[in-house]
Amino acid sequence: MSVSIRSLLTRRKSYRALRSWLLAALRTFWRSLDRKACVRRSQVRRHVDLPSGMPRARRQRGSVWGITTVRDEADIIGACLRHQFAQGIDAIIIADNGSVDGTRRIVQELADHYPIYLVSDHLVPFYQAEKMSNLARLARLAGADWVLPFDADEFWFADGESVGNYLRHAHDFDIVVATIHDMVPNSDQEQSVDSNSAFIINRQPGPFYKVAFRSHRWAFIGDGNHSVIRPGKLGTGLRLAHLPVRSLAQFTRKARQGADALIQAGGDANVGGHWLAWSALTDDELRDQWIKLRSTPAYSGHDRPSAERHKVLRWSSWQFPSDEQL
Repeated sequence: MSVSIRSLLTRRKSYRALRSWLLAALRTFWRSLDRKACVRRSQVRRHVDLPSGMPRARRQRGSVWGITTVRDEADIIGACLRHQFAQGIDAIIIADNGSVDGTRRIVQELADHYPIYLVSDHLVPFYQAEKMSNLARLARLAGADWVLPFDADEFWFADGESVGNYLRHAHDFDIVVATIHDMVPNSDQEQSVDSNSAFIINRQPGPFYKVAFRSHRWAFIGDGNHSVIRPGKLGTGLRLAHLPVRSLAQFTRKARQGADALIQAGGDANVGGHWLAWSALTDDELRDQWIKLRSTPAYSGHDRPSAERHKVLRWSSWQFPSDEQL
């Protein structure tokens, strides 16, 4: 009996879908047996205060929700949130982890004009995976179709269109990866980031990725938002401009605070190990490291950076040609 090509392709797709679901189910099951992970997840949920207006709704097809955690990001958080909404994000859940530099006030002011839900996070240890996964759960319960986990120093783009529009039409994918392009300020002066800021950005992406994904009750976001456990098909098409260091003062604060949070979480050098290494440096050594990072925008690791000067926050979509066009 002959079998048509279409039938074979259908069977192959069904097999891949089933394998994806089984792998996600096994990973979810094994994670549920991890006692330490269960304790961390419970602590994360107990130490957050939700806003009174947090919605509860069924999945709204095509809705894209951003989620992020922040601490002392006053110089960049306003530009970051405005950019995400300009990229077609429908709503953002943001967890503030004890900021003292005015970050919370800026977010509250923006919440008067944008659908922002400010969560208070009182847990200091660096349980990023559990914290972000909890925010993804809240977004799903609020009706999110797509979840976009981002950091305050990230500006997401799509090729030729907005991020929101791209995800709404990504019907064949459940997870979309974003390449990371590091950038540094064009000026050494400490100032707030806005649309007039110029950056030295690396044309070539680094070796790591970030992910956006269709909401799912099993979804568990890995540390750094570099991966997610959920069944489904993987796609590409997103980019992000990464601005991890903006000034010597911010770089020093980031190193000290990041190391402290890691130590309280157990001090895993495989997660944010660069913070632990930097925190051991003297102020003069940190200044030397800052100068090195400023001269070569390769925070995520590049052998030969190819940097250009651009006002990136004026872009409506990704402006660099794809790797295939270079």
